[in-house]
Amino acid sequence: MENQRQFPRIVILNLGVFIDWNGNRHDVINVSEAGLCLRRKGAPKFKPGEPIFADLEWPAKSISHSIKGIIVWSRTTDDGDTFYGVHADVDWLMEQISISAADNT
Repeated sequence: MENQRQFPRIVILNLGVFIDWNGNRHDVINVSEAGLCLRRKGAPKFKPGEPIFADLEWPAKSISHSIKGIIVWSRTTDDGDTFYGVHADVDWLMEQISISAADNT
């Protein structure tokens, strides 16, 4: 019997910025098939289940897209960075990243 977990494909990169409905700026650290990981300096932790609405801006790829998601986790580091896991529909972004990667080969 094989005991392996299936993990979604994760792309590690700094995509640009995620500007939420309150005008707060978050760095987009990575994207996976399940959503995004965001980072913000000095931000409060959010409770899982809270909605987040924002615009993803990635100027290097001419991407500007509205995203609606649910915060599934948040962690604050000793240096004051808060990281958020956001479950959102990012299939369009995964396709864009795949196209960009293919163009660079």
